[in-house]
Amino acid sequence: MSIYDYLKKKIVPSYCVSETVYKICNYDSKRLLKNLIRIVKSIQLEKKMGVCIGKHCTVGEGIMMPHPHNIVIGDNVHIGSNCCIYQGVTIGTSKRYDDKYPIIGNNVTIYAGAVVVGKIKVGDNAVIGANSVVLNDVLENTTVVGIPAKNIYANN
Repeated sequence: MSIYDYLKKKIVPSYCVSETVYKICNYDSKRLLKNLIRIVKSIQLEKKMGVCIGKHCTVGEGIMMPHPHNIVIGDNVHIGSNCCIYQGVTIGTSKRYDDKYPIIGNNVTIYAGAVVVGKIKVGDNAVIGANSVVLNDVLENTTVVGIPAKNIYANN
């Protein structure tokens, strides 16, 4: 089965397939393989589990998703190493056509249903409670909860 047939059958409408194949064919071989693997993994995650990871998102090593269902990570989000993201989490912009994405530090835990939006920074070792809506920066070694999220614990 050709790449075109696979993409057409498994993934997207035909107008998207032709554009995708065109882009794939114009990459050099190393980039092609790397991006093809990323595309296939992304498709598998999105199709099977509802995990959607944006195009230019950067994710550090050791990320964990104990319950990988309905997780949305926006296009230009940066997530540090050893983060833990639970089900139903959304990380992205606060407006539809905005280019302001969050930066998540290392060793951050984001519990179920949390929403992290806008041009904010979440410091290293922070904890974001379940169903919290984070609209402002989160300092290192702190725990935030609520709508909007407020600091309830700081471990200095």
